[in-house]
Amino acid sequence: MPIKKLDEITIKNIAAGEVIESPLSIVKELIENSLDAKAESVEVYLNDSGNESIEVVDDGTGIEFNDLPNAIERYATSKITSIEDLNALSTLGFRGEALASICSISTTEIYSKHQNEDIGGYLKCENGIIKEHKKIAYSKGTTVKVYNIFNNVPARKKFLNYNKTHITDYVYLIEHFYLANIHTGFSLYNNKSLVIKYNKSDSYGQAIKNVYGAEVYSLMHPINARSETFYLYGYTSDPSLTRGSTDGISFFVNKRWILSKELVNALREGYGTFIPKGRFPYAVLYIETSPSNIDVNIHPRKTEIKFYKEQDLRNMLSSAIGDMLKNKSIIATKEIIIKEKKKAEGKKEEKIANASSTETKTSQNILLISEKERKYEISKSGRLPKLRIIGQALNTFILGESEDEMLIIIDQHAASERIRYEELKQRKPMEQLLIDPVLINLPTKESEYLSKNISMLEPLGFNLSYMGSNTFMVRSLPSLNVRKSTAEISLLIQDLLSTELSHEAKFEMDRAIKTIACHSAIRAGDKLSMESMESLVKKLYSLDINYSCPHGRPVMVAINKDKLGRMFLRS
Repeated sequence: MPIKKLDEITIKNIAAGEVIESPLSIVKELIENSLDAKAESVEVYLNDSGNESIEVVDDGTGIEFNDLPNAIERYATSKITSIEDLNALSTLGFRGEALASICSISTTEIYSKHQNEDIGGYLKCENGIIKEHKKIAYSKGTTVKVYNIFNNVPARKKFLNYNKTHITDYVYLIEHFYLANIHTGFSLYNNKSLVIKYNKSDSYGQAIKNVYGAEVYSLMHPINARSETFYLYGYTSDPSLTRGSTDGISFFVNKRWILSKELVNALREGYGTFIPKGRFPYAVLYIETSPSNIDVNIHPRKTEIKFYKEQDLRNMLSSAIGDMLKNKSIIATKEIIIKEKKKAEGKKEEKIANASSTETKTSQNILLISEKERKYEISKSGRLPKLRIIGQALNTFILGESEDEMLIIIDQHAASERIRYEELKQRKPMEQLLIDPVLINLPTKESEYLSKNISMLEPLGFNLSYMGSNTFMVRSLPSLNVRKSTAEISLLIQDLLSTELSHEAKFEMDRAIKTIACHSAIRAGDKLSMESMESLVKKLYSLDINYSCPHGRPVMVAINKDKLGRMFLRS
């Protein structure tokens, strides 16, 4: 088939497909236009969750009558005039593609009145062709109505009918627009019923409380960091408040909501061993920087950006989280169960949040528990509360009674593992010489790898020699504090090599120390004397970080007297 230049209609539809994936994309682009027009109120009206029609109403500066036809042309914009302007971009939109893309795959009506004009304007466009343009009486701002979506693109229409956008997707979108633009009010209606409403807020903290609820907000802490390039501020959650996905993490760069795996990883690294693997905190973080330090023109929907000096930003974020955690010492938590938002169609989610009101509903279902049950905090300067050891349960848990009538349950392995981890980090060298060297055998795979990389384990305190036939002579070990059999030494070395052999990540000293700490810690099932339990708790109390094991599991749990009474139906 010969190469042919595509006709204009096909070109427009292809371009629209890059920007407009679904009705949700239309709402996103229209809200961005409203915010760029300095709107203080944005209202979104949907029929059938936007699959039937969409209407966005704002009170922004409006569009001049003569500019209405230009507004729906591709690459026609009032936001930049040259490539140099991208280095000083202060608006959410800039390509001049949004309205053009929307109009090319729908019937679109625009009602608008510019703040400097006495009369408003109206424009109707069908599949990219202007059908009507006239002057009308209209109040301040702009209204855009969109319907017959993808009617001229049968394949996309078929796909749209099969994968309908759910109302919770719009709630999630508007939540983020609100968190980034707290001085703008937002409301969402579906089939003429109010779904969600956010009034203007005076502070980011209040806005976060409006979105996530007072219970979640009570477990979030402010962070603030600044460098020559970036200013970072916002709120992140207590290690006791986590979820199984990154949906509770939001980053905003110059008021633009972005998605960034790199920043999520930096955030997670900042928490380190404070939260378990596979769990993620809540975080609402704002980054301010010069527009010249970011490139927003790398993604059709502008959801991903490039940073100048990104590694500096990631380091600053991780350090800020670390600083926040150093100021806390949480000895016990009761899990807060966050149920993920259901995507089921027909289950309408209603929420009205008023920044001036003390009553706030949350869009997520949270198991509410009292403040004392939820967390038990001790300031770093105040030490942990006095604890009377009362025994051991199931040869696994140390039981204690605090002076304020709390039952403290300590996981003896997690506590011992944290103690060993902190000791091993501080102890240099970590070597423990053996009076009599021992011979160990490793599986062929591990033996072949270790024989070629035997120096890799030397910084950990191992002195090994390869003797052939999968056999190694061990002359020294890390300082384990306990005697290990040859089988246990072999298993320890295999665990240390497991990550390297699985190609999941390169060998890291900290990960290796955690493994050694685990192998040298008191085990679940070990019977302890009263003296051993008291010694373990005393060592635990001496640590700055003492409420989680190196892998993020909690060390202690506290249950108050009232909770115990309710369990036995005491009034």
